Amino acid sequence: MSGREIVGCIFLIAGGVLFAGVAMLLARARAASGWSSTEGRITTSRLGSDLTRDGHSGRSRTYRVSVAYEYEVDGRKLSGKRRAFGESLFGWMGKRDSAKQLHEAYPVGRAVTVHYDPAHPERCTLSRDVDEGRFRNLLVVAALIALAGAGVLAGFVKVEG
Repeated sequence: MSGREIVGCIFLIAGGVLFAGVAMLLARARAASGWSSTEGRITTSRLGSDLTRDGHSGRSRTYRVSVAYEYEVDGRKLSGKRRAFGESLFGWMGKRDSAKQLHEAYPVGRAVTVHYDPAHPERCTLSRDVDEGRFRNLLVVAALIALAGAGVLAGFVKVEG
């Protein structure tokens, strides 16, 4: 296999896998609008930060809120960590005040509404809101990566090396 074919395959597979994963997550997020609800309690609430390199100022800090909660379905005690669909992809915030405000909304011990999949009660979320625009943008990026790989394999895109 030539270098061009390897690069093309990597891009095609990476784009395809990313597209499939994001599409599945979006489908599950949309399905959550019909999920059942129950009361739960926050067991852990954390405000974390990360220092990243920024092209302009050199470094920037991003913030992330993570929560864990417990709930009960049909006498079975369950736990969850999802606050909202897509938070693993889009959950970082650039403003500490916004992150702090979100963190303060989920103190340990607080009663929360937990939405869960009746067919798989361990699948749960605190919010059923879906930011469709962010998911669509990521689907477009994934498709472009896959198309770039296909273009390399077909010879439409040149790879130097």
